[in-house]
Amino acid sequence: MEIKNTRKPPVEISAHFFTEVEVIADASAISDINARKPIGYEFKRDVELAPPIQGSEDFLVTLTVWTEEAEDMIKAYNVRVKVVGFIKVGNEVPEAERQGIAACIGASLLYSAAREYIYTLTQRGPYPPIYLPTVSFLPNGDAPSDQQEAPQLPSSI
Repeated sequence: MEIKNTRKPPVEISAHFFTEVEVIADASAISDINARKPIGYEFKRDVELAPPIQGSEDFLVTLTVWTEEAEDMIKAYNVRVKVVGFIKVGNEVPEAERQGIAACIGASLLYSAAREYIYTLTQRGPYPPIYLPTVSFLPNGDAPSDQQEAPQLPSSI
């Protein structure tokens, strides 16, 4: 399938940067790996949203991603990254929906950047690289279940 006639999206990331990066390979994990224990992680996320500062249209979205130990798994890497992004929400998005849209879509855009960064850093380590799983940043209770229809983005988008 060929996609034609693309258009400017209603939400854009104008810049992002990492304010915190920690990747520690656990040297003691090799003995557990040799004992045939699987490597695995529990991934945690936190999203913060700040309103645009005076003179700017960009929301400031901060995403923190870190690893915790998963039950019966080896945590070969200790990872923590914090990425900050400037998220511009177009005027076609109703004012009442702008913050929610900035947080949800902004976090998704930043998560993609964090996934690639973590993968690149751990690819150079002694253990298999970490590739973050796909997640939804819809607020709890808004994620569709098998019985519900998926929520729709505002018609203005």
